Order: sequence, then C-alpha cells, then structure tokens
Amino acid sequence: MTVKKSFLNSLCSLSMRYAFTHRTARQLLVWLAFSLLVAGPSAHAAENELALWVPVTLEKKMLKSSKHPVRLMLEVTPRQADDLTNFEQLIIRPAVGVQLTKSISVWQGYAWTPLLFNNRQQTTFNDEHRLYQQLLFEKTFFKKLGVTNRWRFEERFIEGEGEVALRSRNLTRLSWPLDAQKKWAAILSNETFFNWNTTSRDGIQRGFDQDRIFVGINRELNPHVNAEAGYMLRIWNRPNATPDKFSHIILVGVNVNL
Repeated sequence: MTVKKSFLNSLCSLSMRYAFTHRTARQLLVWLAFSLLVAGPSAHAAENELALWVPVTLEKKMLKSSKHPVRLMLEVTPRQADDLTNFEQLIIRPAVGVQLTKSISVWQGYAWTPLLFNNRQQTTFNDEHRLYQQLLFEKTFFKKLGVTNRWRFEERFIEGEGEVALRSRNLTRLSWPLDAQKKWAAILSNETFFNWNTTSRDGIQRGFDQDRIFVGINRELNPHVNAEAGYMLRIWNRPNATPDKFSHIILVGVNVNL
C-alpha cells in the first residue's frame, strides 16, 4: 500500500540519519503530511470521513523507590465521526503497569469502548468490553530521538458476537525535539491491528484489521503536562462492507503525569 510504504521509508531514514537538522525535520513533517492527505482521498474504492479524537491520559507512578515501580494509567477518549456529525464512540481505558527495567514495562488493562452512534452504519448503542495485556518499550537514543514500541493483545467482548474476538496491535512512535529546551517535538507513529480469529460470518474476520498513521507536534506545557495535536490517517479493512474506510482524523490530546 502506497501510504504504508511511504511511512516505513520515512521511519528508516529518520532512524539512520539521526543527526539531521531541525530544518530537515520540519521539511520531513510537511512532506509526510502532504503525502497522507493526498493518498487517502485518492483511494476511490474507499469511503472517506472526517473525524475528531480528543484523548486525555492521566498517569501516576507509585512505589517510586522500589526496584520495580508501579504505574497507574487512565485514558478517556471521546470520538466524533461521520464528518463531525455524530458522537460515535467513548473509550475509557484504565491500566496497571510494572516497570521491569528503565526502558521496559508490562501492563494489564481494561477498556470500555461502546459504539454510541454511527448514522452511516445505521447502528445505535453497541456495547464492548476489553481486557488487554501490554509490553511497552521506551528509550531515548542519541540524546534526542525518542523511541516507543507498544505491543498490546486484546480480548474483546462485543455485544452480538458469538465468541471473544482476539486482536493484537503494535505501535511504533518516534519523537524529535525541535528546540534547544525540548519544549516542542515532532511526532511520527504507526500502529497496525490484526484480528486472530473470526467470531461470526458477519462479524469480526481473521486477518488485517486496520492501520493508523500519525504525524503531529507535541508541546510540553510544564514538567507534568504536555499537549499533542496532529493528523491521523486510519485505514480500516471492512471485509463485510463495501467499500473499506479511510478516516481522516484531527487528533488533539493532553497527557498528565501526576
């Protein structure tokens, strides 16, 4: 897929040429954003929509003096969809993590992710509960390049499905400071989703589910709070619907470390 290939090439270039200038970083962001905006709508076989996601994440570290500190996390994300006409989904996602090393932590979480309303699919409230396990890697290379890799496995209990849907998702995220004080940072990320089973003939189907490509800017407001804004392209495979779906998402989020 053209969008995915362009994104992977950008990641390789970023990781190998870590000494590029701030000017080059800005040029890369402009080029990638332009290519995503052009490539998404050009896929005539896919349905396109404009959406707005506003994630708010709270995190607190407990037992800081311990060899393996405990991390508590809560994410709340309202999602507006269908060209911003419908409040489609609300995600409430708490989790507990244990820091194994300076860079690696393991997590157990729960998520309530009901589909509230989606006019195009003619559905109203559809409930979903999830349990998930997560392995998180976080490290800074060359004193500037922030690398995060998050592998998550979900057990999805979806209203109307015959059995538990199993899904894995892998996120790779890069950040690069844009000023000497490291208050501003450029963000590139990609997350791929894969369904491991088929729940019913007209339900979840085994195979590729979706891919999310994000380009944006992060701003540190103070030592405990940072804000992030950018553009996300979600490529959503829908084997039981024609056509597939391209979501052009405006993402504005806040992260708070208590």
